[in-house]
Order: sequence, then C-alpha cells, then structure tokens
Amino acid sequence: GLKLFDVSLRDGLQSQRKIFSFKEKKDLFHKIISKYNPSSIEVGSIVSPKILPQMNNSLELYNETKVVSDSDLYLLIPSFKKYKNITDENIIINNISLITSTSEKFLLKNTNKTEIETRNYIKNVIIHSKNYDVKNIKLYISCINNCPILGKLDNDYVVDSIFKYTIFSEINEICLSDTRGNLEFQDFKYIINRVISRINPDRISLHLHVAPNNMFNLSKIIEYSISLGIIRFDVSCLENSGGCTVTMNKNMINSNLTYEQLESLL
Repeated sequence: GLKLFDVSLRDGLQSQRKIFSFKEKKDLFHKIISKYNPSSIEVGSIVSPKILPQMNNSLELYNETKVVSDSDLYLLIPSFKKYKNITDENIIINNISLITSTSEKFLLKNTNKTEIETRNYIKNVIIHSKNYDVKNIKLYISCINNCPILGKLDNDYVVDSIFKYTIFSEINEICLSDTRGNLEFQDFKYIINRVISRINPDRISLHLHVAPNNMFNLSKIIEYSISLGIIRFDVSCLENSGGCTVTMNKNMINSNLTYEQLESLL
C-alpha cells in the first residue's frame, strides 16, 4: 500500500488567510487521524510567528498530539538556531523535516539562505540530531522542474541539484516537490529515472501540487512513480490549500494533492 504523509497542518494551513486557533488545529488533527489515519503527519513548523503567524504554537501542538497518535509526527525545522534552542530546553522531536530547493533564487527569497548556507544548516541539524533520539529525517527539495522566480529549469541541472544531498545518508526521505504544480510527465520521467539510478525508490516521496489543467500529467506521474516502487505521497485533507505564499503570487499557487484526488487518479 501507499505511505501517505499529511501536510494539512503545515503546508496546507500556511496558505490560508484565516489564522487557525490552537483548538481548531487540534480538531483538524483529530479529523485527520480518525478519517484518514495516514502513516505520517506534519503538525507545523518551528518558524517565527512574525514570519508565519499561522505556525504559532506548532511545538505545543506536537507535544499534545504525539501521545494520541500512531502516525509518525513531524515538525519542520527551518533553521539550525531554532533547532538548537528547542533541544537546549530538552524538547525532543522524533521526526523532523528540513527544506532546500534546486533553485538558489527560490532559497534566498523563501529562507534568506544561499545554497551553501542551506547545506550547512542541513548538515548542522543532522549532526546535532544524533544526540536527540531522532527517528526520521525528511528533506523537501522544492522546484524540481519549475521555479516561481526563474521559470522552467533544465532537467539535468535539477538532477544534479538533487544529487548534492545524497551525501546525507541520515536523510531517510527525500521529498521531490513540484512547487508550481505544472510538472509534465516527460520531464518527470527523465528526472526520476536518473534520480533512482542513485537513490533507492523507497527513500523518495513526492509533494505534488494540482493545477486543474495538468491532471493528465499528474495521473501519469503518479502511475509511473508507483510502477518504480515510489509509494510515498504528500497529501492534504484541505481543499484549495497549500503552496508557498512567501515566494509566489496568489495566481501562481496551486493546491496540495488531496486524499480524494490521489484516490481518483489511481
């Protein structure tokens, strides 16, 4: 069967105008586990509430929900400093997500880090995590075909960018993110065939956004991925949600793949 990773409470909520209360987030969490029971759930991000007010109280949500769930619960760690501050308070996060991109322009706009600074942050978090009982590390690699700032990227350049992260053997999930939602099947096929020549398919997951005019490509991408042994997919229980509001204009943003859409495409 497929391994579904629920991103409703992080990527899903970060694009919503309305700020969800702590109670509303808890209610959404309970809806996710009772209705869908995914393998994993990302419950938020340790980002400054000044940058993303929606992610306020992510840590409290993690602490409160980890005692009631069989799913692996994750928090996104956007900086080493934030991670160190948490561990200094003896707070253990068992599953962590990290972020990078094939596009340095995207990184600078999204996280204010260069590619080298990003690799250092990843390296430092991984080294530090060895003291804190971390079970899983997921790395999002955004812009695997198209960058909101630069447009379409060269396929070989994308593959070479992904390969830069294979040195981190501790990362057990490399999540390829189609940030714009307009990935074409032929490009994906070329990229993924090269990627799996070096990365085991069971380490790869896909974070797909859904452009209404791209459903044919999306269907073929999912079908082909499964045929290669890629069975991890990011999904959301929220319709019309998800997408990077920091780097994209509203008209560029396409929603996360929902459970129902994934099922209909299989």
